[in-house]
Amino acid sequence: MPPEPPEGSHPAVMALNTPYYHNPRSELLAFLAQALGTIGPRVLNIGCAAGADAAGLRALGAQVLHGVEPVAPAAAEARSHYDRVDACTFADWEPPMRYDTVILADSLEHMPSPAPVLATVRDLLDGQRPILVLSLPNVRHVSVLLSLILRGDWHYRSAGILDDTHLRFFTARSVRRLLAGCGFAPVASRRYGAMRVTRLLERALPGSGEFLLSQLFILAQPLPLFPPSAL
Repeated sequence: MPPEPPEGSHPAVMALNTPYYHNPRSELLAFLAQALGTIGPRVLNIGCAAGADAAGLRALGAQVLHGVEPVAPAAAEARSHYDRVDACTFADWEPPMRYDTVILADSLEHMPSPAPVLATVRDLLDGQRPILVLSLPNVRHVSVLLSLILRGDWHYRSAGILDDTHLRFFTARSVRRLLAGCGFAPVASRRYGAMRVTRLLERALPGSGEFLLSQLFILAQPLPLFPPSAL
């Protein structure tokens, strides 16, 4: 696994038979269904892995489903579920069209320069209800904070918040600042934790999700390039 993935890349090659490439992202799909009901018909998934989420996205309204996936074996498998999958990094990808919905589900943290990526995504969004879908690990999680406070250190791992291919780290506040600087306005958000016990604790302790839940889900809309008063 290369220590420094190229611009626009997802994690470098790991065994294709691992759950990493075959996660249908049911928790993210449930959030989309709750927040939006349906999504626009033209969908781009940047870092689509093996395409396990295709059925869920089509159930939400996707009619044209495109993916970008730099790991060639995963891209090849995704082609049996998506309408088109390009096996390349996002930086090397040539957009064939514009989209109603663009998904970056645990991809942005692997990219050296998130702002130019979001700027490109903003230009790709079109339609009556253009939506950016983000899923990001929450670096303000208790597991990271305790390691810093008690040991003054952290250790990169093969997966998780401190995945050794993560090049960028986000909190809820920092990702909102990034979105605002790239011309996006968040319209809905949710925190999620893979461990049931942390989800139960978060419900019992309002406000604790910032530290107990490891994942951030955010939906954002592109802002007008010029405010109405300037036109």
